[in-house]
Amino acid sequence: MKKSSSDIIWGSILVLCSLLYSLTATDFSNIVMAICFAPLGALVLFRGIFNRLEYYNKTLFMRIMIVSSIGIGLLIFFKSYQLLCTRDILLFVWSTVFTGIYLLLMIWAGYDYSKGMDEYQRIEESFKETMKSGNAVMAWNRKGLQLMELIEYRKAIESFNRALELEPSNAMILNSKGISLTEIRKFSQASEAFDKALKLDPENTKVLNNKGNSLTKAFKFQDALACYDKALKINSDNSKVLYNKGIAMGRSGEYQNAVECFNRALKLDPENPEIWHTKGNALLKLGEDHEAQECYDKALELDPNFKPVK
Repeated sequence: MKKSSSDIIWGSILVLCSLLYSLTATDFSNIVMAICFAPLGALVLFRGIFNRLEYYNKTLFMRIMIVSSIGIGLLIFFKSYQLLCTRDILLFVWSTVFTGIYLLLMIWAGYDYSKGMDEYQRIEESFKETMKSGNAVMAWNRKGLQLMELIEYRKAIESFNRALELEPSNAMILNSKGISLTEIRKFSQASEAFDKALKLDPENTKVLNNKGNSLTKAFKFQDALACYDKALKINSDNSKVLYNKGIAMGRSGEYQNAVECFNRALKLDPENPEIWHTKGNALLKLGEDHEAQECYDKALELDPNFKPVK
C-alpha cells in the first residue's frame, strides 16, 4: 500500500512537471526536460494506480498509455514547432526526433509493464482457485512463492505472514519468509524466521543452509560457517551446503579452505558450472592463474552460455 501511494505521488509530480515544462517552455532545454520527465512519470503513476486498485485490464491499460503518449507527445511537438520553426531547422528536426523517442518509450514501457502484469493476473487467478478448495494456508504460501519468482519479495512476505497467521508452526513457510527477508537485506528479521523454523525442525538442512546464506550476506561469516557445519553433520554429502560454505570461506579470506570445499562439492556435483567458476575465483585469489583458467574453461565447457551469479 505504501509503495503504491508513493508511486502515485511521485508519478503525478513527474507528469505535472513535464506538462508545466511543455506549456511554459521558452527554450529548447525546457522541451528536453519535458521529454525526460513524462515517460517515467506516467509509468510510475499508472503502476501506482493499478497496484492500489489491485485491478488489471490489459486492453484498458494499453489504451491509457497510448492515448497519454500521443497526447503529451503532440503537446511537446507543437510547442517545439512554435519555438523552433522560425529559428533553426536542425533544432526543429532534433525536437521531432526527441518527440518520436518519447512516444516510443511510453508505448514500450506500457507494453513491458503489461507483460509483467500478466504474471500478477496469473498469480491472482491461481490464488483464487486454491482458496476455493478450502486450503487457505496453501493458497497464501503458493502466492508467496510465485511472488518470489517475480522478485516481489515484500509482497511475498505479506503472503507468508497471512499463511503463518493460520499455521504458525509451518517450518517451510518460515524458511521462505526468511529467504525473502534476506533478499531485501533485513538480515535480523530473516534470522528470527530461520530460528523459528529450526525450533520446529532442528535438523532441516535446507533451513540451516539458507540461514547460513543469510548470515554470509550479512558478513557474519563465522556464524554462517557454524550453520553450514551443522548441516554437514546431518548430511555430509550435500553439495549445495559445501558450495555455500566455500563461498563464506572465500569472502572471509580463507581461500585455500574455500577451494577444499569446492573440491568436495565437485566430487558430488561435477557437472555444475557455477562451482567450477567460483573455484576458479578462489584459485585466482591464491595466485594460481593457470589452474583458475582451467576452472573457467571447464565451466564454459559444461555450459557455453554460462554467466556467473553476481
